[in-house]
Amino acid sequence: MINLIKSEIYKHIHRPYFYIITLVVSCIILWCEVSFSANMISKVYVINVVCPIGIQLVLMLMVLFLIVFSEEYKFNSLKNLIASNVSKEKIYLGKLLAQIFIIIIVGAIVFGVFLGGLLLLEGGDGYTNDMLISFCLKIVAMIPILLAGIALCNVFMIGIRNEGIAIAIYIAFLLIGSYVVQFLSRTIWDKLIVINDYLFQNQTSIMSNLSATNNEIIHVALVGIISFAIFTIIGGLLFKRVEAK
Repeated sequence: MINLIKSEIYKHIHRPYFYIITLVVSCIILWCEVSFSANMISKVYVINVVCPIGIQLVLMLMVLFLIVFSEEYKFNSLKNLIASNVSKEKIYLGKLLAQIFIIIIVGAIVFGVFLGGLLLLEGGDGYTNDMLISFCLKIVAMIPILLAGIALCNVFMIGIRNEGIAIAIYIAFLLIGSYVVQFLSRTIWDKLIVINDYLFQNQTSIMSNLSATNNEIIHVALVGIISFAIFTIIGGLLFKRVEAK
């Protein structure tokens, strides 16, 4: 399995795809921060207002990493992997771990660019180093949420086997999932509204809460970890049923 993971990582890091993603996103972030600096926009405003929007966009951008799974269906190459006597469970976990590795590397580079660009901005009213530390802790808590996002993308991709439809359903889930829960709670059972507290896309609201407590930050991380585990298991079960043609 280790060889499979190494093979997947090697295959993808030697393609321009993820370098282009990293470069484009980093350039956009740096351009925004230079623009903010020119317009005297403070770090407080960026952390409190801009970053929550950015995290929601990043959650949507998880679909870009679907290529790790989608290419097997696009090029009908899954049968070659299965023919190599590697079990489907190991193929699935190998691809998932390679996917996570790539996401973390890209994320670390992009976040480093963001922190570097943040130095260009004035602090603003109420800005302290503790605020920046709290922000970084929130980002750490959001990592499981982002991984839960890619795990859900994988579920749609493996279940539907069509990249375009899988992406559309995932984006729709992020955009209207909360509204669907609210509608169902009004029309079927009012207790369903509690689901909103656990929709991982709604956890991004913690980013705009400057007074978020440690318990709230831990809640976000736990929602992400549990969601990731659930969607990973579902994806694995679906992948096990996949027939290579």
